[in-house]
Amino acid sequence: MRWRQSLLVCTLLLQCSRIAWAQAPLFPWPQSYSLKRGVAVLSPSSVVQIDDEALRPLAGQLAKELSALSPSAPGPLGKPIHLILRNNDIGNQEAYTLSIRPGGVRIEAASTSGVFYGTRTLLQLLQPQKAAWHIRSAHIEDAPRFPYRGMHLDVARHFFTVKEIERYLE
Repeated sequence: MRWRQSLLVCTLLLQCSRIAWAQAPLFPWPQSYSLKRGVAVLSPSSVVQIDDEALRPLAGQLAKELSALSPSAPGPLGKPIHLILRNNDIGNQEAYTLSIRPGGVRIEAASTSGVFYGTRTLLQLLQPQKAAWHIRSAHIEDAPRFPYRGMHLDVARHFFTVKEIERYLE
């Protein structure tokens, strides 16, 4: 009897996760994700517009990645992608806002790091199509949950000298 309950719970959890995954294949899941009406059409010909020269390398990288993911057949002219640095006093410099509308995509952040993470989320949303990418309109806000990045030092499978560990920790 106990195994039947466990099987039922596992089945329900699996179904719930499939429903959530069907909304958007995002990992990690953003802090705020709301779907809107409409669809934005992006293609390798989508223009990446910037409002600050500090974003030029990110714009070039995003354009290169879009062309590398390009559909095989030429498609319609894609809507523009706007990368925007906004001045605000947000404590988290890696926070970003991603707005997808039929008129185009807008990524806003307080720093270039935030814009970079916004572009990573945008690339996850691109579903392969024959001529262009159709992305459902949405509003996404995200920021790291923790103020630090993690690292892993696996001394069980890899042996390190004391100097190597000290260098790694610095």
